[in-house]
Amino acid sequence: MARDARTDGGWTDDELCGSFAIALNLNNPSRLVELLEKYQERLSKLIGENVATAIRISALARSGDVVASKGLLDKSSALFSDYQKDRLEIEIVRASGQNPIANLIDLCNKHSEPMGCGHSLLN
Repeated sequence: MARDARTDGGWTDDELCGSFAIALNLNNPSRLVELLEKYQERLSKLIGENVATAIRISALARSGDVVASKGLLDKSSALFSDYQKDRLEIEIVRASGQNPIANLIDLCNKHSEPMGCGHSLLN
């Protein structure tokens, strides 16, 4: 679904996805926030609203805007399962400089999903 490069921000969908993928690969939360603020609607259509919003919440937290991250999670909580919300909360806690160990233990106790206590949460 390519778009005319002169419309909607000057990028085709492929170019937008490419820039987004580069920002993800480089772990550049500030660039991700910038792209998602400018192209939220298009990226939501391309990668899914819940995926785009989860990445934006995480990127906001990791770029230092914990308040905006928490606000966006609260506003968009209907997009996520309880498990996904808890995982995003842990990212916000970690980004705020607090120790997420208590949250991780709660997550493990609360959810019976096999990956509930996955090692990726501890990195």
